[in-house]
Amino acid sequence: MKIRLTKEEKHQLKESLKTHIKQHGKKEVLHAFRYLILSTLWAIVDCVIFLTLTSLSLPIIPSNIISDIWGMITSFSLNLKRNFKHNDHVKLRFLSYVIISLTWTAISTGLVYFFIEWLGMQKAIAKMLQIIIMAIPLYIANRVLTFKTFSSNQKTDKV
Repeated sequence: MKIRLTKEEKHQLKESLKTHIKQHGKKEVLHAFRYLILSTLWAIVDCVIFLTLTSLSLPIIPSNIISDIWGMITSFSLNLKRNFKHNDHVKLRFLSYVIISLTWTAISTGLVYFFIEWLGMQKAIAKMLQIIIMAIPLYIANRVLTFKTFSSNQKTDKV
């Protein structure tokens, strides 16, 4: 089923997108790009730790939990200081990040286990696939909840 737009609808859509990008887009694209770079670094570290631990005969589940927690701490620090550049509400942001990351760890551990034990994937491929599947939902959750901009009348807990 194809959706056909009239010239007027196409023009309205184009103008709407231009307006949105002017208002929000450049900043969002920059955050997403930085997040992608930092997440790539985190993903490499996460995979190396996971593969190292599993090669040392540590089972899949504890290996994934350890590598995810290491990545969680590294990623929070880098995104707080380098990407979203927030110095306010650090305790609240960290708590939000931990809750989101623990949820991520539970889901990712299930995915990795499923990919390796049930589908017979190689460990490296399973881990990379799990990271790819979870990247966008994790970015959105952290962007909206952890690294949101607080209004100036809210109390802060600057560190």
